[in-house]
Amino acid sequence: MALWQRNRCQKSWRNRRAPRQPGSAFSTPPPRPSYLEEQPPEGNALVRLFGTGHAYQKNLKGVLERRIGQLSGIDSTLKRYLERGTEDLPDHPDLFLSNVRGIVDEAFELM
Repeated sequence: MALWQRNRCQKSWRNRRAPRQPGSAFSTPPPRPSYLEEQPPEGNALVRLFGTGHAYQKNLKGVLERRIGQLSGIDSTLKRYLERGTEDLPDHPDLFLSNVRGIVDEAFELM
């Protein structure tokens, strides 16, 4: 190989850039998933919270209490009927059903 050919090969070799490897100092990091993307799908949460009879009984009361707490501008008597009803669930559904009449009566009074 002639000297000029060897120099040309060496120059072209030096001018080559190594491909960027993931994780190298010059590559951009992959985008981080958002908080919601990291969370399990809601379907799994519903199955976990209410998928079995035991889970349903354990979690129903808390859901109803939180939902009633979110109601704004509700009549205080109606709210108390709802709160008393949730106290009876899930252990005493028959007592809850007897309170339904008071809830209905109070709702009709407000209309």
